[in-house]
Amino acid sequence: MEREIVTKDTASIPDLDTTAFMAYMHRSTVYLVMGKITQALNDLERGLTLAKKMQNEKLIADSMLYMSNVFLPLGEQNKMMESARHALEIYKKIGHREGIANSLNVLGNALYYAGDLKNALKHYRKSLKIFEEINDRNGQAKILVNIGLVHYYFGNYRNALKYFKESLKISDSAGNLIRKASILNNMGLAYYYMGEYKHAFEHYQKSLAILERIENRIIMSQTLNNIGILYDSMGKHRKALEYYRRSLKIETEIGNYGGQAASIINIGEVYYHLGDYRRALEYYRKAWSIITKIGNNKTLSLVFHNIGYVYFSRGEYEKALEYFKKSMEIEEEKGNLSGKAVSLHSIVETFIELEQFENALKYLKEAEEIATKSGLKETLCDIYIAYGKMFIKEEKPKEAEKYINKTVELAREIGTKEHEALALLLLGRIYEKDEFFKASLTTFKEFNEKYNLSLAYYYYSKFLISRGLFPEASKYIKKARAFFKKAGNKKYMRKIEELHNEKRTKL
Repeated sequence: MEREIVTKDTASIPDLDTTAFMAYMHRSTVYLVMGKITQALNDLERGLTLAKKMQNEKLIADSMLYMSNVFLPLGEQNKMMESARHALEIYKKIGHREGIANSLNVLGNALYYAGDLKNALKHYRKSLKIFEEINDRNGQAKILVNIGLVHYYFGNYRNALKYFKESLKISDSAGNLIRKASILNNMGLAYYYMGEYKHAFEHYQKSLAILERIENRIIMSQTLNNIGILYDSMGKHRKALEYYRRSLKIETEIGNYGGQAASIINIGEVYYHLGDYRRALEYYRKAWSIITKIGNNKTLSLVFHNIGYVYFSRGEYEKALEYFKKSMEIEEEKGNLSGKAVSLHSIVETFIELEQFENALKYLKEAEEIATKSGLKETLCDIYIAYGKMFIKEEKPKEAEKYINKTVELAREIGTKEHEALALLLLGRIYEKDEFFKASLTTFKEFNEKYNLSLAYYYYSKFLISRGLFPEASKYIKKARAFFKKAGNKKYMRKIEELHNEKRTKL
């Protein structure tokens, strides 16, 4: 939102402390948008000191509520909740219902980012009830979006869209173009995860058109990033890079370090999907450097996780474990259950590759408990796949099949084709049926995700050799070898050579 900066003779202002307080609040918001977290926090602490000096309980609560929002990009959910609770107590004491509703919303946000989605939903509903009672339509629109985001995170994309549409209706009638653009962006994300890419793209384009008209470059950059993610998922990696770089250009020009890091991470993701791990690592390390300067632990956890996957895909499993554990430590420290479950799953995948099944099972059970309790359906798909892989390696096909079928059912419910493809690949390995391998390969080719596609080539060639189909097997061995050689994955290069020698022996 644009603000006019007006300078006045301070002698004409009757309450200098109140004016200074408001200046600190406004400047902290600008710093926050720019990703300058430390400066934002410093201004809020100055504002809080002034509010306490004036013994103005309303302003004390306001500054604490502002401060709680600054703790979010730092990944400090516990401090965020503590600050919002203090604000809530004061608002209750002075009977400020709008402040109470806003505090409940911020507490909901803290719980949401900590992965405690059910409690987040409870706080949002309490907040919505108050906003409805005081007839605050703007507040209602804000909370409806947040309730939609909880359903979105649960994988209930239809329900999410219902709440987004309710909020959009209010925002439309109020002429709130910024919120309208933001909601259209969220709707695009919901359609994206439902696999309805055409609808996703249409909503992103509508959002962009509004943002270009009102010149809101902050949300515009986020939308460009989302379009990049859409293209990346469609296997159109060069097109994705184009949008990520447009986003990065905006974030650099407005000085938003957090946004720059996000765009750089996404560029790294493209190179990861292309199997260019050297360049992926280069971009992740660039992001790491920026994040270290601004102290954003939330994003640092993601960077560590992504670096872990580069080493995992290269077959450097000990290094992968090191970074996955670093990521998990951050998630534990900030109380983020959903992030912890994701890190636990990655640790499990690494232990499975190392054939340390006892360790894998220990982490799997913890990850499954968190994901089930929090309703994290996509993470549950990952966990079920991991169970399937482990039981296949342990030659327990019945146990593997049980979890693979759970994956297929859940993947179809939430519309994640990649999980379904992984499940079909595992079913191909269990039943040794050509149709499972081919269906899996078709999806992996569609997404053009090189690591899983190359794994599928390897296992399909193994199946073809067992059937005596050597010329066709050679074709897939060659494709798998090309990728794993470029990736520098010694484990799978060795396995491919063993497979090649097996084929030559049978010939």
